[in-house]
Order: sequence, then C-alpha cells, then structure tokens
Amino acid sequence: MTAGIDWVIGQASAGGQWIINMSLGSNSPSDGEERAVERALAANIVVVASAGNRTPWVKYPAHYPGVIAVGAVDDAGNRADFSSRGFGLSIMAPGAAILSTMPGGRIYSADVRPPDAVLEGWGLIGSPLGVVQGKLVAAGFGRPEEIPAEVAGNIALLQRGWIPFREKARNAKDAGASAVVIWNNEAAEGEETWTMKPLPGEDPFWDTYEFPLTIGVQQDEGFRLLAEKNVVEVGFRDDPYGKLNGTSMAAPHVTGIVALMRALAPNTPVLQIKYILERTAHDLEKSGWDENTGWGTVDALAAAEYIAPERFHVPPATPLPSPRRRAVR
Repeated sequence: MTAGIDWVIGQASAGGQWIINMSLGSNSPSDGEERAVERALAANIVVVASAGNRTPWVKYPAHYPGVIAVGAVDDAGNRADFSSRGFGLSIMAPGAAILSTMPGGRIYSADVRPPDAVLEGWGLIGSPLGVVQGKLVAAGFGRPEEIPAEVAGNIALLQRGWIPFREKARNAKDAGASAVVIWNNEAAEGEETWTMKPLPGEDPFWDTYEFPLTIGVQQDEGFRLLAEKNVVEVGFRDDPYGKLNGTSMAAPHVTGIVALMRALAPNTPVLQIKYILERTAHDLEKSGWDENTGWGTVDALAAAEYIAPERFHVPPATPLPSPRRRAVR
C-alpha cells in the first residue's frame, strides 16, 4: 500500500488531479502507512477508502486522519448490515448488489430501446439471448386471430393475459415475428419471473421447442411502447460479471464524486473536499454525525453545487457547519 501511495505522489508531482481509492482493510494501524497517507494529503491528493465490513470499528487505512472513510447503504437507502461503523466513519454510498467488473458471476439484463430511452424489462425463462431490431406491432393478447400480417419480420407487442406466455410466443413466431415483448396487464414495479417452460412432463411438445427472443416489461412501459412508431432494439443479454456487496463497492462512488468536485474546482484543498462531502450529505439515522452512518449518504449534486455554485446558478452556501453536527476527528 505504501509503495502504491508513493507512486501516486510521484505521478502527481508532474501535474494533474490525482485521487487515491483504496479497497483493503486491517484492524491494526501501521506507522509507515499512516506517514504515507500524510504525504499524500500534504501533496493535495484526496484519499478515499472503504470503511470495512462486519466490524464495529472502521478499519485501516480508512481510519487514518484525513481519509474519507466510506460505509455502505443498501438499495433501499438504509445502512447495509455488513457495513463497518464507529469513530472515523465519514460518509455512506451505495454498496449492496453493485454490478462489478470483477469476473465471477452472470447477470442477465433485458430492455427495449427506442431512439430516446432504455426501458428495462426481464427475459422470460425459455427465451434465447440476443438482440433484435425492428418495429413494434401491437397484436393484442397474442391469440392467432389478433396478430396482423405486418408482424412478420418485426417485433410482436403483446399484452399479458388469456393464454400462457409460451402460446403467445409460439403464435407470434408462427406469424413471422423476430422477437416478442409482453407487457404486464396490471400495474407493478421491478422485474417479474415469467416462464414459457411448462412443468416437467406436462407437455413433451414444449421440451425442445425453440422460442423466439421474448422479454417482459411493466404496464407503464407497455403503454409507452404502444405509441412507439420508430424502430426499437429488444435485447436479452448475459454479462460475465457479478453483483457484489461491500464497502469496497461504495468507496468508488465517492471517488467519482471527488473527481467531479476536482474538475469543478481544481484548487480546493483536500480537507475542504472532505468537509464539503460531509456538509452536503443526507442524514440517515441521526442529525449530524453518528457511529452507524457517519455524516449520512453522499450527494453528488449537492457537493458540486456547494463547491462551484456559479456553475449551477445557485447562491453560495454559507461556509459554516450546522450547530447540530459535531466533529469526529
């Protein structure tokens, strides 16, 4: 770690804006590491580190003075149960179920892409992977008598209901559709688990049937697609990456925001960067700092507006901490 920090210091001496993001942790401090961190801060290099996982204390190097120690919140915005806490915790950022570029999993994603949007959906069990382009052709519930001839070579847009998903997909394929989008017939949110596969032994015909590319979308997206006249892209993809949990996933969010702040105000001192991030965070559990969530959840826009109000046409912030907050260093 020390050698890596000194390498960054050497690079920074030639110019540019440098930020150190560290995802490692120890329960014990090191004099050599702490001095390296001090050298980086003295060189005006912001140091961000993950606070650690599953300990009632912030680990090192996040715990060294001046380091922005980052804890994790889950997808509901609450403190993730694995996130380390305690004295020295600075700020929180998303760290649960984060899509990581570290190989080690399979993530399936599905969507419909008109020219001006990406409408997320889900692939139906039994659908092949792939990407298809074409115009959407509304075909009711997918019963044979509802499917118009112009669906051939295009994408059938079907409403959920009346007949099973597998029959909808088969009927559309028989009519020449290159892909199928099925929209929900009731209001809901998120992904569904829809399948075109019957129960084992229920009907041998379907065991080897080759379904067309078939994805589902929620009702709101369905209404929007009914009015879509342009060519769209329908995709069901498989990415060789996985979703990971940890403060190691949270720290890079903060590092990215620091990069934004440095781009807006390059000469801002490192401790001022840290102060602004904490000053503009959203309280989670208590007003001000607390040992579970630090100063709260990081807010990229609020930090950017604070550091460069003229770029966002907002009045300058009062450079005073809230009297409800207390220092933790």
